[in-house]
Amino acid sequence: MTPAGAARSSLNAAVHGMRAGRLAALPHEDPQEVERHRKLWREELGVETPGEIEVGDSIALLRLRLKRIAEVEQRRMASEILVRLDETSEMKFMTMIESTLTALSTMVSVMKSAIPSDRQELDALLAPVDATLEMMVRVEDESPAVVAGHKDLVDAVDRLRENSWTEIDVAAYASVMDAARAATVGVEGLIPQARQAVEAAKERIAVDLPLPGDADAVRRVRYRRDAERALKSEMEFLLSLRSRRDQLAGSGSFGLPVPA
Repeated sequence: MTPAGAARSSLNAAVHGMRAGRLAALPHEDPQEVERHRKLWREELGVETPGEIEVGDSIALLRLRLKRIAEVEQRRMASEILVRLDETSEMKFMTMIESTLTALSTMVSVMKSAIPSDRQELDALLAPVDATLEMMVRVEDESPAVVAGHKDLVDAVDRLRENSWTEIDVAAYASVMDAARAATVGVEGLIPQARQAVEAAKERIAVDLPLPGDADAVRRVRYRRDAERALKSEMEFLLSLRSRRDQLAGSGSFGLPVPA
């Protein structure tokens, strides 16, 4: 699964929790964080009576719903950015660099494991090396101002082939590994600038990206509006309960006047 796909699939629980009927943690949430959320809103609202506490918990649930919706929107945007970023030349170049480094590392590792005993084994070993050289050519073509060591590695491979018709030239063989290590350093030198280019592309996409148009977008808008309306209603109800409590406190039990 791609990073973008993983990001999208991770939203499922949050989407289904938008209309949860009780204040409880979803599978991906920390129950202690949800309980702290409940206590925070009880303190913020200053609820005291059982009725006020019940309304306060309802308000906390609605606030949690709105938070979940906002998180889903943010993560949907992040997921969409990842999808679009994969198609940019900046990300493709970064991927090319990473693939080239992997190929060079594999090349050195295989060559270190054992020296070929004859020309046939040498040719078999150098076949994937040619593919690595082609990858380096593409990297250098994308960044002509930087020499990543392709020419030195080509020269070393050519000398090894020329000097190993009857028996393997051990010194030339070692020179190929040295040139591969030097090429690795050269390619690694491209990473900082490539990462900066990827980050710039990400920012460009984020600025130009419209609101997510996924299948759940309309439903999320409806959930948000429903939650905001319900939140307003619950706040008004809490204020009415508090006003009644204050009236009762000022007039005595059951609303009777306080004796003089």
